[in-house]
Amino acid sequence: MLGKLEKVENQDRGATASLGYWRVAVYQDDPSSPECLLLTDGELARSRDRARKNPEDCQFPVDISVGVDPPIPWLGWALIAGAVVGIIALVWLT
Repeated sequence: MLGKLEKVENQDRGATASLGYWRVAVYQDDPSSPECLLLTDGELARSRDRARKNPEDCQFPVDISVGVDPPIPWLGWALIAGAVVGIIALVWLT
């Protein structure tokens, strides 16, 4: 879901067409088949305004952040097990 917007020039521009677009590659279900979306400045502004008015719909899952690894699922249990072993050892030795 995470992408980068790029400003691109309209290559085969008609008389009333935009000079350029905002391009982003996205995928819906299959990451191996991305789709290109082109947004005008106005469409991008409307999309941002809609997101600002509906912040509850803009919550990102943790695993989409660039440079942030998803949490290790077993780490929490490993820490709990280590704490329990430490407490047992403390009780045993005192």
